[in-house]
Amino acid sequence: AGAKSYAFRYKLNGRTRRLKLGDAAVLTADEARKLAIEARARFQRGEDPAQERKDARDAMTMNRFWEVYYTRHAEPKTRPRTLAEYERVWMTALKPCLGTLQLPALTTDLLEKQIMERHRRTPCKANRALSLLSAMLSKAVLWGYIERNPCRGIARNPEYARDIRPLSADEHRALLRALDEERREGDFAAAVAFELIMFTGARQGEVLHARWAHFEFHADGRAFWNKLATDTKQK
Repeated sequence: AGAKSYAFRYKLNGRTRRLKLGDAAVLTADEARKLAIEARARFQRGEDPAQERKDARDAMTMNRFWEVYYTRHAEPKTRPRTLAEYERVWMTALKPCLGTLQLPALTTDLLEKQIMERHRRTPCKANRALSLLSAMLSKAVLWGYIERNPCRGIARNPEYARDIRPLSADEHRALLRALDEERREGDFAAAVAFELIMFTGARQGEVLHARWAHFEFHADGRAFWNKLATDTKQK
């Protein structure tokens, strides 16, 4: 089909067996050789690597794969706020309809019905669910659980930009007065955080997770905020 992959071939009980090692666009030749050596060692110990892969794949439900995806990829490589959003989408949109299904049972037609049609009244929710599921199943392909990503080809719902405009001068002054009052008589920290967002354009998460050690205050009145690359979306 125009794709290239590495495989380990061996004979067991007179039958030729084939264990896919990975996509040639992802694996290097040296990495594929190492995997082939490991598979050969297992075969020489009397194991059947291809059958074991198939058994594991057939037994892998979406509930179980979510745990694998979460611990192996999402948790160590995703920002906390995004991770929380992934968890919310999984629990509300994906787990109820797909959790007990096995990975090989997922087809494009089934996913289109269970996600896009099921959430037709909430098109943005359907798009978020499809995006997360597609990312999960891309990893399932890379890790050898399935051959292809069944999310490919499913069209996203159209999304329309919200009507956003800048504040007028009067609105801006009114907001500053309200924040000043909040700072004096209400939630001081919330008012200051809001002002910092207004005057720097920083994201909410960057402001709420800032530490005093990141700020420099100079005698001449100048102040600097040094944001760590690990704390910013753009790195």
